[in-house]
Amino acid sequence: MDASQIGFAFLFSIIAGLSTGIGSLISLVTKQPSLKYLSFSLGLSAGVMLYVSFIELLPEGFESIGELGGLLLFLGGLGFGALIDKLLPEVKNPHHLQGRTPCNEYKELLTAEASPLQPVKDSQILVLPNPKGGSRRGGQRHRHRYYGGAMLAEQTEKSSISSQQLYRTGMLTAIIIAIHNFPEGIATFGSSLADLSLGILVTVAIAIHNIPEGISVSIPIYCATGDRKKAFRYSFLSGLAEPVGALLGFLVLFPIMSEAVLGGMLSFIAGIMIFIAVDELIPTAHNCGHGHAALLGLVFGMGIMAISIILI
Repeated sequence: MDASQIGFAFLFSIIAGLSTGIGSLISLVTKQPSLKYLSFSLGLSAGVMLYVSFIELLPEGFESIGELGGLLLFLGGLGFGALIDKLLPEVKNPHHLQGRTPCNEYKELLTAEASPLQPVKDSQILVLPNPKGGSRRGGQRHRHRYYGGAMLAEQTEKSSISSQQLYRTGMLTAIIIAIHNFPEGIATFGSSLADLSLGILVTVAIAIHNIPEGISVSIPIYCATGDRKKAFRYSFLSGLAEPVGALLGFLVLFPIMSEAVLGGMLSFIAGIMIFIAVDELIPTAHNCGHGHAALLGLVFGMGIMAISIILI
């Protein structure tokens, strides 16, 4: 293993991490993508990850260290992914927010954009007596404007709370994605060390997966603050966890690197990627409300990887 291969392994992990920022840019400089597009892209990413894991990573891992060792490390990868998911406090874990996934948050934003506040009509102005009374100012009757059937004061208060919730959602999503990106960085780096062509496939799979993640971070923060730069910055920083994970993997594994270690790493990586696809990508794709688009993306992703493996 030469220095150039190690350099490419780090480069691929950086590319995969930067794709989170690409997703953020797409959401901030273009028209917001539809929920059908998000369902398709998440299904596509799941298809890529599942195909690469079952067709490439696991067979190579089993061949290098045997079926029993490969199976145990594969189960270890599944357990590692589940452990990370479990260690996240439930209130901060998008899988336990009573259905409030990035797509559900995004769906609410689209609904809000599709139903703008209506102009105020005279019939929508409610005149209420001041309960205090007495003083000249207090004796006046206060007029509360209704926007779309909601009182302005109440609407303002709700908007303030909503902005805080959106900002918190975006920040927590960024933290969660950064944590999830550590094992993905190890996956990209480890597969590239084993075989650069395999590393390319894994990089493509993770990069496709990271683009919707960038969208899920940037949209809530931008809607809460109106600051495009801040939304992009937090999304970009969450993606940098990927090369950091690659660096940690290098420091731990390089001193003991061998063919058996690489084979075991591939089996372990397959477990992580399959867990991400089954536990995160596919459920979120269906929560967007376009199951057929998610299924089409799943099949399309597997087809892309099948063709890529033949060509590479």
